[in-house]
Amino acid sequence: MGTLPTNETSEWVMNPQLVNAVNLPAMNAMNFPAAILQPSAAQLIKQYDGYRPFPDLALNGTLTVNENIADVAGLAVAYDAYRLAFDGKEAPTVAGFTGDQQFFLNLDAWYTAFGVKPGEALYLAPAERARVW
Repeated sequence: MGTLPTNETSEWVMNPQLVNAVNLPAMNAMNFPAAILQPSAAQLIKQYDGYRPFPDLALNGTLTVNENIADVAGLAVAYDAYRLAFDGKEAPTVAGFTGDQQFFLNLDAWYTAFGVKPGEALYLAPAERARVW
């Protein structure tokens, strides 16, 4: 959580990675953390708009953007921690899946872990993949 509002103009009211905004009338200020200003948010909306859990139902990326940003960022941090935990070694293969394959849902490294290539249904070109910091 961020710090409480103060009279100090050099102190942030929220953590920069928080996707939110706040009006601070007592300080005559508005606070927009860096995460909400990232250009990838529009790309992430477009990407999630294209997901169809059912043939006749698409996600609404605008309505879910905050959760989507949190999910993608959280997964990226969790993957980094997972790799650090193995100290450069590979995790054991279980049920035919490598450690990385067991970990992933969807990040850039997911494509490598599962060998997804251009032209396949699950492939998104690198320029079309939404990234969060």
